Amino acid sequence: MDRGIPTEEILQEMREPARQIFYLVGTPKGKIKQYEKKWLDLPWQKVRKSVEVKLFEQDGELYVLAKSEGRRAKETAMRQSLPLRDQLLMRLGAAKSEEPAVNSR
Repeated sequence: MDRGIPTEEILQEMREPARQIFYLVGTPKGKIKQYEKKWLDLPWQKVRKSVEVKLFEQDGELYVLAKSEGRRAKETAMRQSLPLRDQLLMRLGAAKSEEPAVNSR
């Protein structure tokens, strides 16, 4: 499921052992930040020619961080097709998230 689509109530239902539902849900960005240090210490595991993953389990949930050359190429192409104004706004947003001092100016 896409990040943000399932409510916590729906996820709780899906977690019930009697239902035996297996699912993959996009993790909210806040939770990704929360576990960022764990991701950094884990090794990448190659699962396909151009796909690598990092896995860790927390509170009965299995978290998967994936990267692929195909996805990277797609996102690069999407960014390059944006109008110049949008590209500049994206760069400004990235700069603000990387350097907190930019936000205080």
